[in-house]
Amino acid sequence: MKKIRFISAIYWLFIGIRFLPAQQTGFPSAQVRGDLSVLKKELIENHPNLFLYTPQADFEKYFSHLFQNVPDTLSENETYAFFAQTGSVIRDGHTLFFPPEKSTGFHNENSVFFPGKIYWDGNSMFLQLHFFDSSGIPDGARILSINGQSADTIMAFLLERMMYDGDNRTYPTWVLNNWFSEYYSYFYGHPESFEVEYNIKTGPIISTSIPALKKTEIAVNRQKNYPDKSFVPKIKDGISAQFNTELKTAVLTIRDFHNEILKNTYQQKFKKEIKTIFREIQKQKTENLILDLRNNQGGDVQNGKFLLSRICARPFQLVSAYYKVDKSSLSRGERKIRPAKGPAMRFVQPKKNAFSGRLYVLVNGGSFSNSGIVSSALQHDGRGIFIGDETGGNPHIICGNARSITLPNTGMQVEISTLRYVIRNPSENTGRGLMPEHRVRPTVDDLIAGRDVELELALDLIKKNR
Repeated sequence: MKKIRFISAIYWLFIGIRFLPAQQTGFPSAQVRGDLSVLKKELIENHPNLFLYTPQADFEKYFSHLFQNVPDTLSENETYAFFAQTGSVIRDGHTLFFPPEKSTGFHNENSVFFPGKIYWDGNSMFLQLHFFDSSGIPDGARILSINGQSADTIMAFLLERMMYDGDNRTYPTWVLNNWFSEYYSYFYGHPESFEVEYNIKTGPIISTSIPALKKTEIAVNRQKNYPDKSFVPKIKDGISAQFNTELKTAVLTIRDFHNEILKNTYQQKFKKEIKTIFREIQKQKTENLILDLRNNQGGDVQNGKFLLSRICARPFQLVSAYYKVDKSSLSRGERKIRPAKGPAMRFVQPKKNAFSGRLYVLVNGGSFSNSGIVSSALQHDGRGIFIGDETGGNPHIICGNARSITLPNTGMQVEISTLRYVIRNPSENTGRGLMPEHRVRPTVDDLIAGRDVELELALDLIKKNR
């Protein structure tokens, strides 16, 4: 399987990359090769999971092939695609590639983007929300092609160059469903318009043209087209709880575990909010708790420990071990991995008054990093019924604590993981996320109608257990 994936990656890199439109800025092959050398050196010296999914021999073949096949000149879009493909060899969701910071800053202020929110359900691309004046393409329409390329081709090209753990594509799919316009521009540039082919259900294929818009125009149109929707985070909404007294049920939603994001975006403190909510859970004699970790990309591990101490039934451990590249071994011409220190390694006793009722956990592809760690601890504890889609985060082994570098010639930005997190049972790692007992994924019609199918299923299960 690894050999097949390696050949596939090389094919998509050197065939797919030529689909990209040429840009004015170009990099000669010598500069690209120089940055390839820097990237390879940084990965070898810092990334402890570099050969977790791809054998070292295949890694060496990959870079050798890159060096030998750099075109004479690459545009900025082509250069980004060239480097981003390396993610398909590393297969670590915390190792990220971005275009030069100056370019993204300029384009965000001055350039035009695809004016809509797409939804890729794994098989087809749909228009979920439109942010343009014309209502020529209705929400829910299936997009067949954009600017002459099929939706399948576009998504295959993008997904192969996104961040993901192992063989799991739920996290990059979630990312593209939320930031398709940005990632499309990273690879395909900023065309003035989008020629779109679409159909409705099984109806005839319709062709139309959509004007590309600046982000300021998109922001105005989305609020005008959807006045009842909120497109910006709400204060005090990072951690929230709703209570259903009839069902004796609480829904605890945690959108983020990052202390800084909770503080700066939501004006909240994790521990304070959790303490307050669990006091109310106890006061209301809640029997069922629905923990919503959907769209939570992770954050501080200690916050996960604090939460679990209030819902676990027995002593728990979030992370069993940490490892780093042994820098001293590199000077000896070796490459060894050594144990390292990290948070939440010790077993933790649950609080005496920890919630002991039924627990339901909602997860999806956006449940990544620390959300995956928390979910793994709950599953290992036999605590909770999981509902939703496969988590984007791996429940056995991940990497993190990224080191940020800027490639000197091209300015490409790279985040390289430096710390291995052994969550538990690494020998059981299949390269997939945590699989819920109840697999459910919303359709585009559900999303447009505002239906929360995962929450509905959790409430139905609670009603059946009354």
